[in-house]
Amino acid sequence: MKLKYTYLPFILIFIICMIVISLVNNFLMSSQEISVEINNSDNEQKDWFIQKEENNERPTFPTYVDQYIDKYKIFVVGGKDNEIYLTFNCGYEHNNYTMDILDILKEEDVKAAFFVTGGYLRSNTEIIKRMVEEGHIVANHGNTHADLSKLEIQEIKKEIVDFENSYSEVTGLSFDKKYFRPASGIYTEQVLEIAYDLGYTSVFWSLSYMDWEIDNQPGRDAAYSTIMKYYHDGSIFMLHTVSKSNVEALKDVIVELKSNGYIFKTLDEFPNND
Repeated sequence: MKLKYTYLPFILIFIICMIVISLVNNFLMSSQEISVEINNSDNEQKDWFIQKEENNERPTFPTYVDQYIDKYKIFVVGGKDNEIYLTFNCGYEHNNYTMDILDILKEEDVKAAFFVTGGYLRSNTEIIKRMVEEGHIVANHGNTHADLSKLEIQEIKKEIVDFENSYSEVTGLSFDKKYFRPASGIYTEQVLEIAYDLGYTSVFWSLSYMDWEIDNQPGRDAAYSTIMKYYHDGSIFMLHTVSKSNVEALKDVIVELKSNGYIFKTLDEFPNND
């Protein structure tokens, strides 16, 4: 009995120490989350918007975009040289059009960035592997294509980081091309800040058209004429891989732009991308 009571103070001290450690950890975690919230001065939902200009003039953006370029190094438009940045959004596969697009890009020796969701990664592993093998950038479009403006801080982080984990599982490679595009172009300053803190460059666009409705496609001619009407120096194209119109027009667009002296570059070659 004496031996039993001899150890009792040590047991009590151990229990107290564990409680203190737990309280300290909880305090530190809470403090970290609060500091992130304090840094986010603007949590207003915004939809990506550009004012297109005809005659191949560069588009205009809302005035508040400039501060985001400075603070979070976002990409919205390239330099004023004859350069084009081709990007695609991939949320799901339709009629194997992504493979058709990859065939065209390979034939024309053009590299692109594919912003894909976690669901797309897991459902189309062979397509993802082909993108990587042929030198394209596989970029982060969120794990579930969620509206990030409606999520809490930790949920936003999870949406971004879970995609990275899926990429590693699918390819066996670490995810080192940290380019991010919020689903549907819906974002807040908080989203941009979180992505930036996680090491990402948020990539928007300066040229797009309504190509994502598979049952309401504009057709090859409309797609071609729209792109040729609004392309400009430093264009970041945002196209969807589910679009039949894109498949039909893409080769002619690339050939025509090349003949006009334009060079297709990758996001890794974006001006001031350091």
